[in-house]
Amino acid sequence: IKENSTIHQARDAFRAATGWTAPVRIEVEKHIPIAAGLGGGSADAAATLRGMASLANIPLGDDALFKIGLSIGADVPALLMSWQSQMLRMEGIGERLTPISLNAHSGEWLGILLANPGVAVSTQEVFSAYAKSGQSFSPALPLSMILGKDISGVILLGNDL
Repeated sequence: IKENSTIHQARDAFRAATGWTAPVRIEVEKHIPIAAGLGGGSADAAATLRGMASLANIPLGDDALFKIGLSIGADVPALLMSWQSQMLRMEGIGERLTPISLNAHSGEWLGILLANPGVAVSTQEVFSAYAKSGQSFSPALPLSMILGKDISGVILLGNDL
């Protein structure tokens, strides 16, 4: 694990927030492309925070973990919460989260297809380039337009990035 990875940042932020300093060894095995915008680094940080809270037997609530996570990356709180929900609506820089339940699609499981061209892309650079292009993000849709819809209906509502 490279120094100053999100795992190291999470470890250090957890220790700073709680004062827990026991030695810890963290090993990671991943099978997703690096720098593909799939939240791998944020997932690492979220797993580190949850794991350390469990090891330390420190009952931090979600709000405290989210605050620590947000100091590491905008989408770390979403990855901390993702195990509780199938889908999350993220607003702000990722700190405002709303679980969303969708209707099943005729009882069938809908898979996900990820196409990766093998080019590493920095999420920060993507958002920066989007901002420099002069385009603005679409306004957030009211939850009433999303809740209870079929997944295909939500997909048709669009996505800026």
